[in-house]
Amino acid sequence: MIRWLGAIMIVGAGFLAGHALSLKLKYRVRELEAILAMGEQMATYIRYQGLPLPELFEQLSESSQLKELPFIKNCALQMKGGVSFPVAYRAALNQSKDMMHLKGEDFKYLAGLEQELGSTDLDGQLKTLWLFQKTVESCLTEAREEYRSSGMVYQRVGLFAGMALAIVIV
Repeated sequence: MIRWLGAIMIVGAGFLAGHALSLKLKYRVRELEAILAMGEQMATYIRYQGLPLPELFEQLSESSQLKELPFIKNCALQMKGGVSFPVAYRAALNQSKDMMHLKGEDFKYLAGLEQELGSTDLDGQLKTLWLFQKTVESCLTEAREEYRSSGMVYQRVGLFAGMALAIVIV
């Protein structure tokens, strides 16, 4: 009886490990969708309201669409405390890396905004955000495809690996 209970637990653990890997892919898609929404909102606030960066990030931190992005609120708080945008943004991104499911290249694109925002004129910032959005769109397309092709595979491989291990043990 205990053997069978152990076998069921091993199968369940294998499935949960595969499910965890699948969720990581799903969360990356959600975060990239939020980053895309962030770029759109930033462009709107800059174009139509001309908000300075501290106020811009304050507005972004209140957006329900961007709750998946903890670095926004952190950046807004740091700038409220008098820290310059590039320093606050870089620190906020670094602090949020462990909480997010993005790949290194995704963070590289996010980090690129630190050098451009606030350092160019209105037109330059809007062009930077347009390019940023196009880059994020391609990352999002790739992430969706990866989730679609690998998400269920991870779950099934985890389940079958658990079953195989249970058979070997029992």
